[in-house]
Amino acid sequence: MIKMEYFNCIGGLGWYANKYARVASLDDAAVHAQIKIFDNVVLPLSKLLRPITRHIFGQFLVCVLRKTLPES
Repeated sequence: MIKMEYFNCIGGLGWYANKYARVASLDDAAVHAQIKIFDNVVLPLSKLLRPITRHIFGQFLVCVLRKTLPES
């Protein structure tokens, strides 16, 4: 393994909280408000926290691997 890191620590918490939200569709006004808040507040804050949280928690886990080729 070359690298393994979490991304979007705050978004992960929001995703978990949204599990209990009752919206009829993705075109709901509440969803659009959440997207605006995410873009303007959460994403910049998440980028600031990333150096601290990248090995602890996040919404996404990215793993970079290198495949070793069999010896001939």
